[in-house]
Amino acid sequence: MADTDKKYLIVVEDDQAYANVYQKKLTNEGFEVKIVGDGALVVKTLQERKPDLLLLDLMLPNANGFEILTQIKKNPGLKDLKVIITSNLSQEEDQKKARDLGAVDYLVKANISVPELIAKIRQYLT
Repeated sequence: MADTDKKYLIVVEDDQAYANVYQKKLTNEGFEVKIVGDGALVVKTLQERKPDLLLLDLMLPNANGFEILTQIKKNPGLKDLKVIITSNLSQEEDQKKARDLGAVDYLVKANISVPELIAKIRQYLT
């Protein structure tokens, strides 16, 4: 696969352990990955280069994932972006709120393996 064919993912994750695992595993699977660890930088990063898919944590420094998702969906250039929430918030109301705001899926990090996450990403990229 040529580099130009690689799917570009932005992973918004402030937990360094998760960020490192996602970076390594997704890169090994052939994705181009950019990690963003600060909620305040997400929309700016998206406007620099729109990804094929965004993995978005909810609990972040300087902005929460719900605020970021709202900003994305209000932006004409980003509103069609596929966003998968990855969070350890497992309450049904959080999941409903994320979907109502436009997330295509909501994955509880503690309940999903990396291979399952990769399968979900591939599902939304086809």
